[in-house]
Amino acid sequence: MPFPSLATIPGMLAIIIREERQRARYPGQAVVHIGERLGRRALGLPARVHPPGRVPPVRMKRDNPALAATAREIFEFVRPMQAEGVPMVRKGKDHDGGYVMLDAGLHDAIAYSLGISNDVSWDMDMAALGCHIFQYDHTIPGLPSEHPNFHFFRQGIAPTDSEDGVFASLTSLIHRNGHDGRTDLVLKMDIEDSEWDVLSALPEATLGQFSQIAVEFHLLLQTDQPDRRAKVLRTLSHLNNTHQAVHVHANNYGALGLISGVTLPDTLEITYVRRTDHRFVKTAQRFPTPLDMPNNPAVFDFDLGALGRDGAPMGARLAPPV
Repeated sequence: MPFPSLATIPGMLAIIIREERQRARYPGQAVVHIGERLGRRALGLPARVHPPGRVPPVRMKRDNPALAATAREIFEFVRPMQAEGVPMVRKGKDHDGGYVMLDAGLHDAIAYSLGISNDVSWDMDMAALGCHIFQYDHTIPGLPSEHPNFHFFRQGIAPTDSEDGVFASLTSLIHRNGHDGRTDLVLKMDIEDSEWDVLSALPEATLGQFSQIAVEFHLLLQTDQPDRRAKVLRTLSHLNNTHQAVHVHANNYGALGLISGVTLPDTLEITYVRRTDHRFVKTAQRFPTPLDMPNNPAVFDFDLGALGRDGAPMGARLAPPV
């Protein structure tokens, strides 16, 4: 292989140095920078040998400036800030099923858990704090584990109520459960791409009842479709009216798109807190944080960098291909 041009060497060296610093910062955590292999190969360094299956899935979309611009817009909407004087805490099990949240307003609250599948670890941790958990999932016959504070309903979540009763809106459920007017609600949502329609349809008055919202956003790499792009940006803008992102984590069960020099994970887990409850300051925190874990422990986590810092690149960047 010919030696790379001098113009490309600084960027490649920066990627390798940044990757090594990240490994040193989180010695117990598997973290990969997506440009590492390109940089090492181009500089003639030996490739790092990853254990089988540890390389994350990558979906290449190199020449799509429109999608790259959308990715930058998405990262601007979810740019995290720090709630001044309030620490973060992890609720739920290690790896997939755990969420990093603000350690405020979690005791003796009313929690809504939308999307259960076979995991109630977040629900158990919240119940241990004295919360009552209202759980909804129409795809399972019952819960994998029980707790006196659990209230399970085999019902799906949709923007509006369905005539057959299979689906209901979150606003209807809050009313049905007698929670109108309460402002101590906490929401966890993992409903497999229905989150966009459900959240964008929620009135601001309903959103404002939740002190925290932990949500998993899916299929971001499909935002090159005009209708989907509009829906995604509309939903994120709607959430930002009432809530501030304080934590962002890429779910490494999803792919990573490499788009015209910008990277965008297909799935993001974001924690929002109500704007009126806290004072927010800029943060230089790198994501993933020490509280984070790869959702899939068999695959390296995705490094998003210092998303909240002024001038921080939107998503991890690739060195120029050689």
